[in-house]
Amino acid sequence: MPVFGINHGYRQAAFLAIVTAGSGTTEIHSYPFGYNSYTFNTTFFKFIVRERYTIQTSSNALDSFQLINTDPYPSDFTVEYRFLSHDDASYAGMAKSYRDYLGITADGASGEAATLIQAIGLDYKSGLFGKNYVAMTTYAELTEIIGELKAAGVSDLEAVYLGWNAGGFYDNADARPAASLLLGGNAGLAKLQSTLEAAGIALYVYGDPLVAFSAALGQGVTKKITLANFASTAMTTSLFGNVWFRSPAGIAETITDDAARYARLGIGRFALDTIGEAVFSYREDGQNHYREEMLQTTYAEVAALSDYGLGLYRPESYLWNLIDSYYFAPIESNKYAYVTDSVPFVSLVLHGAVNLYSPYVNYVSDDDLFALRLIEYGIMPSYLVTYQPTHELRYTNSAYVYTSHYALWKASIIKTDTAVGGILSEVKGSLMTYHRYVAAGVAETTYENGIVVYVNYNETAVNVGGILVPAASAALVRP
Repeated sequence: MPVFGINHGYRQAAFLAIVTAGSGTTEIHSYPFGYNSYTFNTTFFKFIVRERYTIQTSSNALDSFQLINTDPYPSDFTVEYRFLSHDDASYAGMAKSYRDYLGITADGASGEAATLIQAIGLDYKSGLFGKNYVAMTTYAELTEIIGELKAAGVSDLEAVYLGWNAGGFYDNADARPAASLLLGGNAGLAKLQSTLEAAGIALYVYGDPLVAFSAALGQGVTKKITLANFASTAMTTSLFGNVWFRSPAGIAETITDDAARYARLGIGRFALDTIGEAVFSYREDGQNHYREEMLQTTYAEVAALSDYGLGLYRPESYLWNLIDSYYFAPIESNKYAYVTDSVPFVSLVLHGAVNLYSPYVNYVSDDDLFALRLIEYGIMPSYLVTYQPTHELRYTNSAYVYTSHYALWKASIIKTDTAVGGILSEVKGSLMTYHRYVAAGVAETTYENGIVVYVNYNETAVNVGGILVPAASAALVRP
């Protein structure tokens, strides 16, 4: 978010600063008292003008020269200050002001309390004669997983299917969509779709149209301003050291060109990686395209997919009004030494308007403590699962996944859904209006429908205004 806020006193005065133009070439700087001999805390925007680029003319790094942007100001720079007072003079008030600026409203249906199951379907590893494909979760097996969880009381679910297609994601990320015979073919995919539809479960298929796994001709790989192919580590994979960025102008085309095929497969929702958080300058067709222009291009491309349900991973705020689901929503600050608290700013802006899902609970050592944080932040849990044991992923692109076996995580999924969903189901579709700590280790979150949720992180029960919140637990108070 290209914003920062400063508050003076409790509900006295505050302001929110928003970069309304030029965020692609703007940095936020924040320094505590004493840094560089500053005698006060300071936060400000820094506008980047006349950027330098190094052109290397050979493999020798000394054979290079620098270029400078021909236009010293690659975009307009505009900052809007919103002054807040009384009850709005808080980070909750800042979030409300930013939500109003973005035009985000709750419709009573979004923000449902649904546990997210992200399943790996097909992957591959190198073999003696080409690629050896590994089916980790077939269409029938994903149907079985969903059925078992529904039967166990996990009533609200959402699913993302990674490597759902023929060849898997890593083999033909940009190829035409087709059901995989190894996963069950057209009949298996159709049965999966009908089962989920009957159960009211949304299925999103995973994709990443901004990256290519090869820089060969025909892959649409774009170049850096320095004329080198745009290699990146944006995509995590155990077999590829780098991926390459494609032109942002082709994001929507990778899906709309195959709209008829997706329709025949019953696919109408996409979980798209990278594009929500990638911002870079690039060169295409002999022209330089700077970050601010890329933001505009990406917004237009994502908006062109408005006929589909969309979920994005870690999206920046300029895309928030286009999405249904936000994956990997933040649940913690950066924990720099001078940061004293974590503020659920994203939740304050988006809860009730967008489905918010956590990073994978599989990677958390204390899922009971993590569940309390999800309740406090109004975020539902997300699990990465495979029907087959995780060791089958060894030597594949997903070898970095060290725990995903559904049979081992089933009990945790049910327990966490009961703990988190049991409370958040009461506030789904409702905006988060206020958040504060009312005592040491006790958080209070207030929602537009009047419900107040208390989370007690202490090892002893705490009485808050006559409400007894048990140790390491949460309590919900209705109006």
